[in-house]
Amino acid sequence: MTRFRMYCLPLLLMLVGALVMSACTATSSGPPTAPDLKGTKPYGSLTVGWPEWGGDQLDPAIAPFVSTFQILGGTMFDSLVELGPDAQPRPGIAERWEIAADGRTQTFYIRKGVKFHNGDDLTGADVKFSLERILAPDTLHNFAPSWRASIARVELKDDHTVAVHLKEPRFELLDGLTSLSGISSIVPEKYIREKGVDYFRKNPVGSGPWRFVRHEAGSRLELEAVDSHWRMVPQFKNLTILQVPDGSTMVAMLKTGELDIGSVQPDAAAGLKVAGLRIVDWDTGSQSVAFLWWDLNNPANSAFGDVRVRKALSLAVDRKVMADNIMRGYAEPCPPVFAAPKYAYYFDSNVLKVDPYDPERAKRLIAEAGRPNGLEMKVWDRGKGGTLESTLAAAYAGYWSKVGIDVKVVPVDFTAVIMPMFRPVVKPELFDTVFVANNAGSVAFENIAIGYHSVRGSLKNIRNPKLDELIDKVPLTLDPAEKKRLALEAVQLAGNEYSSIAFMWLRSLVAVGPKVGTLTPFNSVVGLARSYETTTHAK
Repeated sequence: MTRFRMYCLPLLLMLVGALVMSACTATSSGPPTAPDLKGTKPYGSLTVGWPEWGGDQLDPAIAPFVSTFQILGGTMFDSLVELGPDAQPRPGIAERWEIAADGRTQTFYIRKGVKFHNGDDLTGADVKFSLERILAPDTLHNFAPSWRASIARVELKDDHTVAVHLKEPRFELLDGLTSLSGISSIVPEKYIREKGVDYFRKNPVGSGPWRFVRHEAGSRLELEAVDSHWRMVPQFKNLTILQVPDGSTMVAMLKTGELDIGSVQPDAAAGLKVAGLRIVDWDTGSQSVAFLWWDLNNPANSAFGDVRVRKALSLAVDRKVMADNIMRGYAEPCPPVFAAPKYAYYFDSNVLKVDPYDPERAKRLIAEAGRPNGLEMKVWDRGKGGTLESTLAAAYAGYWSKVGIDVKVVPVDFTAVIMPMFRPVVKPELFDTVFVANNAGSVAFENIAIGYHSVRGSLKNIRNPKLDELIDKVPLTLDPAEKKRLALEAVQLAGNEYSSIAFMWLRSLVAVGPKVGTLTPFNSVVGLARSYETTTHAK
């Protein structure tokens, strides 16, 4: 993993030394490498298949899935701060930024000359408007609870300067500002106020390298290249993203040429290679995670209220077999803590250990928790049988059934059914249930807050005052050694709670057809998000 090319941003995610100064300024190192399109125009079409991306939702402020952010934030919308090919932050709409000496204000200097797709200028007012939409009480975005707990107000200082005032000092850039989450996707204030938010959601306007053409909910999104984008001009004129939830259908469409690029499961990779397609894989920084819920107010009323039962779920799964067999080697076992990529500054393999496969101990822990005859639980499957998440959920359920747990796998619409069950508070229907997902990892410590803080967290499945205290201290700490010590202590404590159990670090795979030349996904879950604009025609 390529380490930080720092934009002089103090203590951002990786520690580069104690910095004591009045402010630190980030400057752009220029746009990513792209084909030279001088004197040419985009031509041809690129069709991409993706299994699930919340295809009914085109508003980045309320889109709930990381996969949705990958598509919206990487095509139609520009972000205030982006993640680059090396998974590290780089200037986006903000060409530079400063963090005040007291850590309470982050000032962003907005790039001049950027246009929205309807021809309006993008200004600081649009940035302020976009950020404040995330702070609204009804925002479903995963980062919203953390933002509301951290941000006091957003100030428009002038047409190209926006200051974010924080409730407490922070010496890291808020992780949510990157295009990893899509939370800082910039939308046009004037357009939304004149047309209304419902109209905007059906006819979105952004400033990204692709403009909206047509959308069929749950089916397809059609886009057209912007031939005057500030960063670069795509080679392909038309980009169509199809939602293809069934893996066998995805493979068939790739083989017939209906898709030029398609997300595939590991077990399909070998056959597609034989059929003449290329397989491209990259480090997503993401994990396969089981999220658990129980009655936090009365833990004794729920089986999962006893940490021994939760730990048993981790010990019952053979991570190595899962990584080697189901993931065909495109994964590796990871410690049980969620949101801790191995290249994060707060990760230490000498401290954070992978749980062994020990089904007998799992059985003993369940019995010691007062359930010698086992227990019942539901596993929610949002893939409804057709995605890699479905495959992994079924495999975990199989392991859990072997240690005396009566497991029922239930297909479900996560957005419509599950999300309302834990926001704003957890409903009893979620007690003793598990939701399996392949979730974003991030080198930013903010992800630990989102996963484990009792107030700033989005899952609402943990309450540990000591952990809250540690999570709150990390962004306030300047000394690198002390910062790492506190962060590692927090991550270790979070893992010991087993409220969200990580099993594997995952790589993502796509199959690439003959029309495509260079395709270079970004490391991290940004993945293909920004790579479409650098994708070339085959020679």
